Amino acid sequence: MKSEFEEMKQIITEQRDTIMRMNDKLIQNESTIIVLQNSVSKLKENNELLKAKLENDIDQLESYSRRQCLRINGVEVVDGDESSEAVVKIVKTFLQEAEVTAPDNVIDRAHRIGRSFTVNGRKYRSIIVKFNNFRTRALFYKNRNKLDKKIRVRVDLTKRRYNMLKETLNIIDEKNLSNTYAFADINCRLKIVDKVSEEEIFFNTMEEAMCFLSQC
Repeated sequence: MKSEFEEMKQIITEQRDTIMRMNDKLIQNESTIIVLQNSVSKLKENNELLKAKLENDIDQLESYSRRQCLRINGVEVVDGDESSEAVVKIVKTFLQEAEVTAPDNVIDRAHRIGRSFTVNGRKYRSIIVKFNNFRTRALFYKNRNKLDKKIRVRVDLTKRRYNMLKETLNIIDEKNLSNTYAFADINCRLKIVDKVSEEEIFFNTMEEAMCFLSQC
């Protein structure tokens, strides 16, 4: 009996030691998993930051290339005048109406853009125009209110900036911030202004916009 008891004791001791080693190994593995999870989380965070920076850099470059362009909305299509030559003539007419004196070669190119739509039997389609001269573009934009009210001249925003501006305007409406307004300036930069505090900010991300609006 004593021999069997000792043998059983030895077996239990060995199993206990095995369990303890396994437990130590499990704790070690759990620690390794936590370290790996933290590393993965850090990599994901860095990846998101790099992705955001890349998107912002691409947007900056694309926006800079659009600084010579303007969009003209509310332009009726008459007798199929959708050729490039016809559109250039239309834009030059708008320049005259806006009292902008410009050389004949001030327009690099102009064409219809986007889908057409019909209102009261009349067909409309927007125009995008690229100027060779930034000064002429700026003056035309400044004098845009001299055009017919149905003609609306806008800066040519990238899709990313257009969506950010739209979202910011929606937030301003939802919060009923009657003394705050957002817009895109002549250089396609997005800006928020608080008329009461006279504070303003140029923003490149919605986080920047939200931070400013939370203080309004």
